[in-house]
Amino acid sequence: MVGAQSVKDAVDPIEPPYPGYQRTLVALQKYMQMAKEEVPDPLPQVKKPIAPGQEYQGTGKLIRRLQFLGDLPASQPVPENSQSYSGDAVEGVKRFQMRHGLEASGKLGPQTITELNRPMSERVEALRLTLERWRWIPDNFTQPPILVNIPEFVLRAFDSLEAPGRPSLMMRVVVGRALRTQTPVLEQDMKYLIFWPYWNVPPSILRAEIIPKITKDPAYIQKNNFDVATHSGQVVTDGVVSEEVLAQLRTGQLMVRQKPGPKNALGLIKFIFPGTANRRARTLDPILPADRSSPRTAAPASPPTLSCSETAGAARLPFPGRQSYSGRPS
Repeated sequence: MVGAQSVKDAVDPIEPPYPGYQRTLVALQKYMQMAKEEVPDPLPQVKKPIAPGQEYQGTGKLIRRLQFLGDLPASQPVPENSQSYSGDAVEGVKRFQMRHGLEASGKLGPQTITELNRPMSERVEALRLTLERWRWIPDNFTQPPILVNIPEFVLRAFDSLEAPGRPSLMMRVVVGRALRTQTPVLEQDMKYLIFWPYWNVPPSILRAEIIPKITKDPAYIQKNNFDVATHSGQVVTDGVVSEEVLAQLRTGQLMVRQKPGPKNALGLIKFIFPGTANRRARTLDPILPADRSSPRTAAPASPPTLSCSETAGAARLPFPGRQSYSGRPS
């Protein structure tokens, strides 16, 4: 550092090399200035979404807010008397929704208005936290990494160790809900995959969900592709559950597993991180928080080629490479 020509030259080598980090730095400067210029004038909240073409009493305020945020040009005329939510206002809302991870439908609902009303000071704090999260991501991967941005619901896979490189694969993911089943932030080497895995139902889910369903319908496990087994894996029954077996489930002497297959909660592939809680992937479509904490992936448009065949039962595929789940505030 003593030999550096400037403070910037001294700091640059220890900053994260990712383009997203640099973009966040630029955004932070912009939002700090916006926070100074902001004049609070909250939009009226609604109980039901306002569809394009309907009236909204805060249309004028809405257009001014979108102009301030950069989602509408400053030259956009602001209607003084009209309350019609239509035209450019709708397009501006769509741009805002897209930028903030909301469904870009153009409907002006409670969630969109809440985000429009969010003070710039909160955005500044979120960007500062984002910069800190970027600093958690290592830049010394031994193999091309897979990064999961939790609040963005996006997975990015890289085929190069060059940190500034562009991802070779992007797909949506389903993550856990905040607080109750939140997805952990971790960085770990992935050792292998299991194809067609069993899902061992966790004790908490067994007590809260499965046992009450078996009590109500003793044939529940048969109908839903489960079996009852000992903790060593010996199958006790995959048919109607007797009162004796149900009593052993209640006391924890037996366990419930879901058999491999398309309807398995883990999906077709399970990612194994030895030494940590196992993480799994599942093909899902909606981008919504799930009731479980582990990330699950959507099907890519062009699935990556794996050099092994899918056969019944569990197959392991060595998978050298470090994976990082990074939660960045949006």
